[in-house]
Amino acid sequence: MKKIIYILLGLAVAAVVAIVALVSLIDPNQFKPQLAEQVRKSTGRELVMAGEIDWRFWPSLGLSLEQVALRNPTGFAELDLVRFEQGEASVALLPLLSHRLEIGKVTLSGAHLFIQTKVDGSSNLSGLIKDNTPSTATSEPAQPAAEPASVGESQPWQISLQGIALSQASALVQDDRSGTSLRLDRLDLDMGQLVTGQWVPVTLAAKGSADKLVFDVKGQTQIKLAQEVMASELKDLSLSGSLSDPSLRLDSFSIKGDRLALGEWSNLTLALKGAKVEGQQALLAGSLEGTLKGRLDKEMKLAELSDVLLTAVLEGDALPRPQMKLKLAGFARAELDKQLITLSKLVMSADEALLSGDGTVQLGAVPAISFDLKGEKLDL
Repeated sequence: MKKIIYILLGLAVAAVVAIVALVSLIDPNQFKPQLAEQVRKSTGRELVMAGEIDWRFWPSLGLSLEQVALRNPTGFAELDLVRFEQGEASVALLPLLSHRLEIGKVTLSGAHLFIQTKVDGSSNLSGLIKDNTPSTATSEPAQPAAEPASVGESQPWQISLQGIALSQASALVQDDRSGTSLRLDRLDLDMGQLVTGQWVPVTLAAKGSADKLVFDVKGQTQIKLAQEVMASELKDLSLSGSLSDPSLRLDSFSIKGDRLALGEWSNLTLALKGAKVEGQQALLAGSLEGTLKGRLDKEMKLAELSDVLLTAVLEGDALPRPQMKLKLAGFARAELDKQLITLSKLVMSADEALLSGDGTVQLGAVPAISFDLKGEKLDL
């Protein structure tokens, strides 16, 4: 028994010694020039890493770094396109021996994103993605000189990333042409490695404002990226939260979908509760819930709704009665390029009143609305 204990202790000590020896031989700050050079080649921007990159031993072997920023071109309202205060990531140990930096999920705290479009239409995102084909050939001969002091580095380091998590992040999207802005006061995001053809879980929580609209949302889904972005898919979507502006308040809403993809039918479940307000007074309050199937074609010219079944309860002084129960069922088809909406097999009820029929809405400067409805009893 003692021999087994000694063997286990010996293995543990050997592992600790090996880790200490390895991390003492590999200085993570040697990756700074390579990371900065890769970012410069890919984006043309300056990557600033003011803090040191340090080894982290708990709860797992990894790296930690602080005060990192990707600079904006000159002439924009904020210095940085994106920055974060602190970042941590786990690192696979054995691949380091083969010059492979395999990074696990990266956790960033205090990240901030700033996107600005100026009056002349220029943006700090312009030219962010560059063609590396010509630059690779010209800059490759200078790469060995960037790391002359590295130990045994006859081959370049390969770097891979498994996912990203944002904690207490913020963002500001500013359009000077229209005078509008989108502000995220807090964003929490957890996302796996984005690999084409594989389902990746995503969870988020966001709180902010878009001009006068204030929102607080959270949700989760799985995303599968495709080579063509518009062919990507979502599944197991669940989104909930609240919205408000000076005239409308959604105290709560919920949207669930089984699978979302262009050209495919999706089963959706909706629920919301809110009110139309004037100042602090609610003029009309109510709730709505229901199910439907929806589809948007791949050319994004035709949107269809099928098997719509919605139920609403409304309350307010503007109604004929203090409270009314409404139901709506039917089908809808929107030809987006023609701005034409066709409603068919409609069944609408308001308490005891029941109407059925079809209708069309032609959008334009002066919308043309036409309905063909019939009912046996109308008692409002």
